[in-house]
Amino acid sequence: MFCPRCGKQLPFDDAKFCPNCGGKIIGSKGGKAPGSRRKKFKAVAIIVFIIIAIIAGAFVYVKYLQGAPGSSGGSGINPTNTITPMPTARSFVILPTQTEVPLPTTGVWVRVDYPGSWRGSYGTTGAPVTIIDSGVRQYKVESPNGTIQASIRKDDGTNHELIVEIYKNGVVIKQGTTNAPYGSVDISVFLTDAIVSRTVTSPTTTVTQKK
Repeated sequence: MFCPRCGKQLPFDDAKFCPNCGGKIIGSKGGKAPGSRRKKFKAVAIIVFIIIAIIAGAFVYVKYLQGAPGSSGGSGINPTNTITPMPTARSFVILPTQTEVPLPTTGVWVRVDYPGSWRGSYGTTGAPVTIIDSGVRQYKVESPNGTIQASIRKDDGTNHELIVEIYKNGVVIKQGTTNAPYGSVDISVFLTDAIVSRTVTSPTTTVTQKK
């Protein structure tokens, strides 16, 4: 640091007086030079101006976005919301592949034909047998005598046909059908009174009934 009066270099930067000319050093800790204050003031003013400019610019930019067409906060036109229709859920019933089962030519049998699931009972009036199954099935009636009955109900709500038949020695003697959702078929026949003298056509088999 140099003395501002005589230009002599000072031994200490914080010297208050010049040892050469005895002049007071205004820039020492005892006081601040006017030029140094002005420089600091200018620097602070520039920094404050820059901060204010940044804040003002950000404020103007936000206002511009709010007022731009298509924005939600300004006077622009709001975009039209496009509603994409969702596909309607549909329920499907997967039907098993039907396999034709040969019908025995002797004995009394109950045959159920339905592509979905079903349940019910069959047999003689006093000793019905409970069944739960699906597809084409046939059940032998043990010790058949008197009245033979079959009561079968769908387990689903489709319109597929449910066919229930009672056979004797390979010939159908009673048949019932339904297409109603969750529909049921209830049939019965007295063996000694069964009259088999007509032709019955089923979806899988055509047989001529004989006494």
